[in-house]
Amino acid sequence: MAHAPACSSPSLTQARQRGFTLIEILLVVAIVGVMAGLATLNIQGDDYGEKLERETRKLAAQISLLQDEALVQSREFGVALWQNGYRFWGWTTESGWLPLAGDDAFKPQLLLENAELELSLVGQPVALELVPVKGFPVVKPPSPSKGTASTGNSTPDFRQNLPAIVLFSSGEASSFDILLTHPDSDLRWKISGDIIGTLKLSSEVVER
Repeated sequence: MAHAPACSSPSLTQARQRGFTLIEILLVVAIVGVMAGLATLNIQGDDYGEKLERETRKLAAQISLLQDEALVQSREFGVALWQNGYRFWGWTTESGWLPLAGDDAFKPQLLLENAELELSLVGQPVALELVPVKGFPVVKPPSPSKGTASTGNSTPDFRQNLPAIVLFSSGEASSFDILLTHPDSDLRWKISGDIIGTLKLSSEVVER
């Protein structure tokens, strides 16, 4: 007598486990789109107003891309800012907060000459320093939190090396406003982000 086939074979089960969810596919498509936009924004022009706009749109696109990466990787990321530059960070339970390395999309970035960046968190201005002449500061992995030896928990303190803007794996984020200006641009540009991760790009005329 022929036996009825089993409802599910090991190979079929493994194939299902290897499949992608719809949200993962959509996030990958979004990431590819942002990467294509970044490539376009890297094209240089001569007008400082256009350069400042491209600088702003590029930073907004990078933050948006990092938000997608946070969801896909289930990992926290962040943005550290200076008056004349910015740098992207990542969190791991082994090394804590460290600058991202090895990814061309998230290289440390100096602003164009004489451009200036201002930051507000939850509506409060944050004092920013200039990137040193010798370059972005070297950041070492943080030491384990006090008391970890007795508890056996070696996870670094989340607050050590904490970047100004945090993008959480849940989709939430710091509430921030980034303002970019240049003395030769008639517009100043603003990137705003809220706690649910929504980004908004706007500009206004500079009063001389």
